[in-house]
Amino acid sequence: MKTPLISIIIPVYNREAYISETLESVLNQTYTAWECLVVDDGSTDKTVKIVEGYASRYANVTLYHRPIARPKGGNAARNYGFENSKGDYVIFLDSDDQLMAEALANRQACLQRDAYDCCIHPTLVFKSQPGDSELLWNSLPERMSNDQALVRFLNTDMPWQTNGVTWSRSFFKSFGIWDERLKAWQDWELHCRALLAAPNIYISETPDNYYRYMTQSGIASKHQNSEYTEAVEQAIKGIVHQLQQQRISEPVQKAMRKLLLRRFIAFNLRQGHLWRPVSLFFETDLKPFISAIDYFKFYLLFLLGKSTKLRTYLLKNRYRVLQSDMHAPSTHLKTKQ
Repeated sequence: MKTPLISIIIPVYNREAYISETLESVLNQTYTAWECLVVDDGSTDKTVKIVEGYASRYANVTLYHRPIARPKGGNAARNYGFENSKGDYVIFLDSDDQLMAEALANRQACLQRDAYDCCIHPTLVFKSQPGDSELLWNSLPERMSNDQALVRFLNTDMPWQTNGVTWSRSFFKSFGIWDERLKAWQDWELHCRALLAAPNIYISETPDNYYRYMTQSGIASKHQNSEYTEAVEQAIKGIVHQLQQQRISEPVQKAMRKLLLRRFIAFNLRQGHLWRPVSLFFETDLKPFISAIDYFKFYLLFLLGKSTKLRTYLLKNRYRVLQSDMHAPSTHLKTKQ
């Protein structure tokens, strides 16, 4: 049987403090049929120099630069890496995270066992070095349907992290690669879209990668930034459109409805964007998730609920029911080993 080549694609921007640790975790793999493509997104620190050093010493590590004509951001860097990769399987590894030494060996064995489109491995969380935390990215049951996984993503109860996924090259290419327009919720949008393509997924119960907690920086950390908010809304609109092209189950329909209430109405009103929910309604076809009557009923209740007196003396139980109707369970970054 042919030994499959695995492509590890690492988008990087100003990670001089961490990129060596990430690359060392790749070099320490017990499985040797791999290539590592590091795609710089315009770093201004010593990141490029560090990666150049690795590339000069190891033939299977290559440094690329995102073409200036492509949008700035991790998505364009990932896509450019994918376009230049040759692997049968593909892993997107963040530039401050790490793989365990047996990760590639275990993943290729899983994927070759059957005609899987992707395999998923749980992710351990660390702060300074692997092993300094008992936290898991999330609980990941061995058996989970595509609809169940999609509901968890719609609940923002992210079941798996990007590092934990190994894609069959042909499947990844078939459903549309990374959306280069998005500045936030890129991985959420990608995984929702992948699930809508009905992949054959293998799920392992054994963690094989590490996510560095609290070091991520950039637009996603600025929840009141209008650019971030608009990017999240754009990601949701894209999945709304995708879902409208398919027959969807009741749990998926309900989960999307809750997400629209949380992100289109409640979030914007909390941020003081009083008219944004109205604009979003007219910009987006929300059928079959919520009717116009229900949407504006919830909008009015949230708007009135911004006043403590109105919430206490006028809305009373209605507001509590509304909050309950929006609630989505989540164990994301709350689960221990």
